Amino acid sequence: MQAFVWILPAYVANMAPVFARGIKSPLAVPVDGGAVAPDGKRWLGNGKTWQGLIAAVIAGALTGYALPGCSASLGAFLGFWAIMGDMAGSFAKRRLGMPRGSKAGLLDSMDFITFALVASVPFYPWELKQLLLVLLATPALHRGANILGYILKLKDVPW
Repeated sequence: MQAFVWILPAYVANMAPVFARGIKSPLAVPVDGGAVAPDGKRWLGNGKTWQGLIAAVIAGALTGYALPGCSASLGAFLGFWAIMGDMAGSFAKRRLGMPRGSKAGLLDSMDFITFALVASVPFYPWELKQLLLVLLATPALHRGANILGYILKLKDVPW
C-alpha cells in the first residue's frame, strides 16, 4: 500500500489535464504549437496542452504536499515526469499514425507510470515486489479511472 501512496502524485497528475480541459485559458494550446515532425505527422497533437501540463504539475505538487513523507516539490517532480510519460505515449502514437483518442492498449496506461517510476528511483527505495505491484495494477486502475471519466462526461472515450 505504501508504494501506491508514494506514487499517488503521478496518478493524480495523470488525471489533472482531464479536469483542466474545461477551463478557458490562453494556455489551452498545444505544447507542440501545431508543428509537424519530419515524418509529416504532428509531434504530439492538440490533446497535449500547456494548460494540461501545468495542471498535472500543480496537481502532483498539491498531492505531494498532502501526503505524509512527501512534499510539494517531490509531488510536482513526479507529476512532471508522469505527464512527460503521457506525452511520450502521444509521440509514439503519432509516429504509428494513430489519431488522437485512438486506443493503444498498454501504451495508454503504462507510459505515465513508467516515466514517474524511473524518475522516482533516486528518492524512493523501491522493492521489486512494490514495482511489480504498481506496474501490474496500473492498467486496471487506469482503465477504471477512464471509464469513470467517460461516465461523468469528462472524457470523450472510455480508454
